Amino acid sequence: MDFIHSAGDEDSIFKIMIATDIHLGVNEKNGIIGNDSFVTFEEILKISRDQEVDFILLGGDLFHENIPSTQCLHKCLSLLRKYTMGDKPITVSFDSNPEENFKHCDHKVVNYLDPNLNISIPVYSIHGNHDDPAGFGRMSALDIVSTSGLINYFGKWTDLNNISLKPLLMSKGSSNLAIYGLSNIKDERLHRLFASKNVNFEATANHANRFNILVLHQNRADRGAKRYIPEDFIPDFFDFVFWGHEHECRIDPEPNMKKGFVVVQPGSSVATSLCDGESVEKYVGILKIQDKKFDLQKIKLQTVRPFVFETAKLADWNMKLPTNKMNEAVQDYVAKYIKNKMLSKVREQFTGHPDQPTLPLIRLRLEYTEDYEEFNTKRFSQSLSKYVANVDDAVLLKRDTSNIKRKRKGTEYFDLLDEMNSSTLQETNVEDITEKLLDESVGSKKSLSMLLTRTLTIGVKNFIEKGDKQALEDLVHHRISVVKAKLKEECVSEDKIKESISTTMETSMQSKQKIEDDAMEWLSSSHRSDRDMKTAIRGTIGMNDDSDDESSFGPLPSSSQIASPPAKGRGSRGGRGSRARGTTTTRARGRARGSAANTTANMSMNISRYARSIVDDIAPRSPHKKIKLTDNFVEDDSD
Repeated sequence: MDFIHSAGDEDSIFKIMIATDIHLGVNEKNGIIGNDSFVTFEEILKISRDQEVDFILLGGDLFHENIPSTQCLHKCLSLLRKYTMGDKPITVSFDSNPEENFKHCDHKVVNYLDPNLNISIPVYSIHGNHDDPAGFGRMSALDIVSTSGLINYFGKWTDLNNISLKPLLMSKGSSNLAIYGLSNIKDERLHRLFASKNVNFEATANHANRFNILVLHQNRADRGAKRYIPEDFIPDFFDFVFWGHEHECRIDPEPNMKKGFVVVQPGSSVATSLCDGESVEKYVGILKIQDKKFDLQKIKLQTVRPFVFETAKLADWNMKLPTNKMNEAVQDYVAKYIKNKMLSKVREQFTGHPDQPTLPLIRLRLEYTEDYEEFNTKRFSQSLSKYVANVDDAVLLKRDTSNIKRKRKGTEYFDLLDEMNSSTLQETNVEDITEKLLDESVGSKKSLSMLLTRTLTIGVKNFIEKGDKQALEDLVHHRISVVKAKLKEECVSEDKIKESISTTMETSMQSKQKIEDDAMEWLSSSHRSDRDMKTAIRGTIGMNDDSDDESSFGPLPSSSQIASPPAKGRGSRGGRGSRARGTTTTRARGRARGSAANTTANMSMNISRYARSIVDDIAPRSPHKKIKLTDNFVEDDSD
């Protein structure tokens, strides 16, 4: 790859701000750190204005939630309006067909060519895994901002079986640019689509003379089989790969010698979690492109809240403890370590920028071996309130079990969660936790035989991560409709219903990926409209379209009945253990466990209702046959 070494012809040099994972609205309800994402976003916009960039290119996760709060949306729109609108002339020519590039948008035009808008700095963005389309209508927060005319939202896929990417074509003087956008898709699915050659990059007529950029938002680090996108999947005609999603800042270009392109990973602009990768200094970049040459100027962000992360073992400290009050002495050692060592590193991160927060983020990950070394981290952290911003979780205790084998206590749920060690929690997704809990609690061969746990896990994921309250209910009804259609197609006789359902389920369970694809496609389809869903529900329970009754079995379970977590203890304040020393991780696990268990209970209560409807709809009972319904299946009893 050739680099620009001199200024050259300024009229032919693209000047692009690249940034990603801004996560507007993260922790916005926290009175101390809630405004951090907006402060840094404003800094990025100011740099773009001062550097007179041609446009801003974002790599996904502009928002932390796909349904951001009204306050978050208001701040975002206000900042974009302030810094991207104006009279500065734009010298970049947009050469591709906007009807194709923005076909998913209401206004199929690049915003600076809209005669009703006065744009001085165009912003182009794909969506990430946080602000992806979800829920009814499959809308993203970016769809809303795009409708306002302040962002050009591109790279939104419309077909999950065959991905076809058409580039944004631009020119400036003698330089030509093609930008391909690939918004976030579940890594396993995209991995499979790449492997089966169902991801197509529509090359331009003279792509060899264009500088080709790919913007994507996926796992880059290997997080297990098919849970990342290998660089080797990317075609070799690309010159520059802009990688979003990974939060660790690796903005220096990393050449892929086999493919010939370079990979740039700017990382997040704000810390969204207290992990080692987030504590790396944060940068954005000004990318200059002339013909097939480029140069990347990295710019350190000045308004980022200082963050120091360290891991230590108490056993390595060689503490001299008194024979009495050993626990208090341990806490004194920890406090001195934080104040003398970690806070001194904080001072090195102060930039002097007037908008930079002064209270730092601190995370000390401590491994202990003896019981007397364990202490209440929440109570301890309160003593640091004058020094740190995250007083609830400045210290994380983890028992070092390398040489100690403890006896497990508690229910099977806690045993199961213990197996998913907290150190790997970030690499464990909601589906895996839910499916494992469901399989352990109900048994894959004992119940939920018609619904399949894999279907429910997709619904739980969408409910927890995307706020899609209808997902579980819709998927249950859809799955039952699929079973009915299969039985009708095979013209199953009454005495063969049980056997046929069993065969259908066994076949389905052999292909978890196919079930997942079917569920995701259903959630992404237009069939989830109110009228279509009402018809589907009626058809599922054997109702007449003119009937107002829900069924003789009582009302169908609502999404809140299916998915809401169980009530907590007296006063809704949780158990004593949670208040005493429960961490954020522990509470998150508890919520996932409660949701999964509650889902299982509700599904078990209603399974006979669905079974009854299938029997009645497929093969009405004969007078010589009695159908007995159980919680698990349909059983026959001859007269």
